Amino acid sequence: MNLRWLKQNLILLIATVVFLVVLAGMIWLGRGAAATKADVEEELGRQNEQLTRLRGLDPAPSAENIDAVRRERELVQRLYRDLQSGAVREAINVPALKRPIEFSQLLRDTVARLTQQAGRNQVKTPDNFLFGFSRYDTDFPCRQAGISAGDCKKMLDLLAKQLVIIEKLGGLLMDSHVEEIAYVHRTEVEPGATSADALTAQIATDPKGLYQTYPFELSFTGDTKSLRAFLNSLAKSDWFFAVRTVKIDSTSATSSTAGSAAPPTGRPDPNAPAEPAQTVEWRRLTVTVRIDLVEFTAPATKPAAR
Repeated sequence: MNLRWLKQNLILLIATVVFLVVLAGMIWLGRGAAATKADVEEELGRQNEQLTRLRGLDPAPSAENIDAVRRERELVQRLYRDLQSGAVREAINVPALKRPIEFSQLLRDTVARLTQQAGRNQVKTPDNFLFGFSRYDTDFPCRQAGISAGDCKKMLDLLAKQLVIIEKLGGLLMDSHVEEIAYVHRTEVEPGATSADALTAQIATDPKGLYQTYPFELSFTGDTKSLRAFLNSLAKSDWFFAVRTVKIDSTSATSSTAGSAAPPTGRPDPNAPAEPAQTVEWRRLTVTVRIDLVEFTAPATKPAAR
C-alpha cells in the first residue's frame, strides 16, 4: 500500500471508521434496552399475577371473624355497664315544687339548718348569708314577664336541686371544721339580673346523655387538717363530687399561750413558778375550690325475655 493510495482514499477510510464506531454504539445501546425491557416485562408479569390472585379472593368476612367481633362487642358493652353501675351513686332526692313561694320557704328552712349547724361547729359565715341564693333574699323566682308555667316548673326543679346540693356541700364543710365560709357560687338558672353569687360555668349534659354536671365554687378558710378532711369527705360521699380546681393562699399565724404550773391533783400551787409563755405558729389557708356534682344516668335494664 503506498501513500498515494491513502491520500486518494483518506476520506473513504475516515467515513468507514466513523460508521463502524456508530454501528457498535447502536448495537450496545440496543442490547441494554433489550435487557431493561426484559426486566420491566418480568416485574409487570409478577404484578399481574398478584393482581389476578387478589381479584380471585373472596372479600366477605368468615363466620369465625363475625363471631369474634360479636363476642368482643358484647364484652365491651358488659364492661361499660359495670363501669356505669359503679359510677352511679344514690339518687338526689329533690322536693317537687309547684309554686315559687314553695321554693322561698325551702330556701329559708335550708338556710336556717345550715346556720344552726355553722353555730354548733363554730364556723363563721357572712351576715345574712344565703349560701349562694342572695338573689332570692326578697324576691321570688319566675317573675320574668312572659315565662310559661312549664318553664317555671323546670326552673324550680333546678333551683331545688342546687339548694339540696349546696346543703350537702355546706354540711361537709362544717363537719370538716373549717374556720370560715366566705362564699358559695352557683350557676344561675334563671334569666335576668344576676347576683354576686353567680358562677360563669354552665350546667352541662353529656352529648350521649350519660351524665349531667352541676358546677359550684366554694371559698373558705381553715388549716391543712380541715382542708384534708373536706376533700376526703367529698371522695367518700354517697354523691359523685368531682373536684375541678383547688386554689390555696397560705399565710402564717401565731398565737401565744401562758399558764401556771399545777400539781397532779389539778389544784394550782400559788408558790409554784408560772410556766413560760409559748408561741404557737400555724398555717392559715384561704381555699377556693371548684366542684362539679356529676349525676349519671342509670343504666338501662333489658326487658325480661318472654
